[in-house]
Amino acid sequence: RGDTVTGPCSGFIDQQPDHRIVLTQYFNFLSIQVQSSDDTTLVIRGPGGTWCNDDYSGKNPGIVGQWLSGTYDVWVGSPSENAYYPYVIRLTEQKP
Repeated sequence: RGDTVTGPCSGFIDQQPDHRIVLTQYFNFLSIQVQSSDDTTLVIRGPGGTWCNDDYSGKNPGIVGQWLSGTYDVWVGSPSENAYYPYVIRLTEQKP
C-alpha cells in the first residue's frame, strides 16, 4: 500500500503484528506514537481500515484522531530491511 490519510506506508514490517490493542470504547481523540532513538515506521489495522505513518514527530511515527472501539493490530517497522530498533509506544487522550 502506498499512502493512507495519516501518511505513507513506507519501510518494512513483520508478517505478524508486534502488538494488539483492544479499545473497549470509542475515543474522540487518541494519540498512538512510537518513540525510538532510530527511525521507525508505524502501521495500524483495525475497524475502519489501515493507517500508516513515518515521521510524525521527527523520525518517530504516530497516528492521532478518532478511534472506534475494537481490536487493532500494530506493527512497528523500519525504513531498512531486516533492521530492528528498540522503541516505546505511548498512548494518550491528551491533545498536544
